[in-house]
Amino acid sequence: MLPFENLRGDPSIRWLEDGSVSMLALNLSQWNDLQVVDHERLHDLLARRKIRVGEPIGLDMARRLARDAGVWTVILGDFHQAGDSLHLVARVYDVASGKRVDVAQADDRPGEDLRPVFDQLAARLLDLSGAPSQVRASLAQATTGSLEAFRAYLSGQESLNRWELADAERDLRRAVAIDTTFALAYYKLALTRGWIVGASDSIADAAMVRATTYSSRLPAHERTVVNAYRAFLAMDLPTSRSLYQQLIARDPGDADAWYGLGEAWFHDPDWHDRANELTQGLRAFRRALTRSRRRSLGSMCGSS
Repeated sequence: MLPFENLRGDPSIRWLEDGSVSMLALNLSQWNDLQVVDHERLHDLLARRKIRVGEPIGLDMARRLARDAGVWTVILGDFHQAGDSLHLVARVYDVASGKRVDVAQADDRPGEDLRPVFDQLAARLLDLSGAPSQVRASLAQATTGSLEAFRAYLSGQESLNRWELADAERDLRRAVAIDTTFALAYYKLALTRGWIVGASDSIADAAMVRATTYSSRLPAHERTVVNAYRAFLAMDLPTSRSLYQQLIARDPGDADAWYGLGEAWFHDPDWHDRANELTQGLRAFRRALTRSRRRSLGSMCGSS
């Protein structure tokens, strides 16, 4: 999914341009059989193609980005607000042929919280993909009931993508202060603290305890990510490796999972087979580097 186009350039809902990808990716990832390119990886793909934030993306470039990601369906969307109504359109294209295979729409008067309209759009997209209806939960159920906390989380995520760590920490701390059960925000806060001060950090440890405690409502992919990183911080490296390998089996292009796997091999304290551990770690790091150019690689947790 590419960032949605703000048809009327409405500044009051500009956050939906990128926020649309995060919200729909979280919704769609509730079905394990559907591989979704998440917001962080999309950010990498756009940077690799030297596409600036807010720059229009046509179908030809969208198909190139989808090929870069190794997926064969691409969604181009747009939105506009008329009065108190929000109108969303998502056009689904086959990457190989460039033909439009379907279109999904959602319209509603959502009030202040616009997420229910994206729940509707995600449900229509899941219908197109054949997902059973029982896998679906609302964004508020899976993340936070507070729109203010959710927007703070999105802002922190954007700052992470730009490697603005102080801003990311500020926004993520605000998100968990507003909603003390917001698992994804706790996880991102722990990552951010790791990149700022290193893996041994009491704030990161406390954040991961809370992220794990409240992770049960997350989609399966995000829940596995949280548990893999918690196991890494606890030095339960066999469990961490197993969970990262599960993520890779589902999506071989998951750069973060490859990097996490590399860390879990590199930091293994069992020196009886150190050559094998370093070899496995190096292979995983190389896989991560071939799939991502994020500045965070090489400095995750400040530990490598």
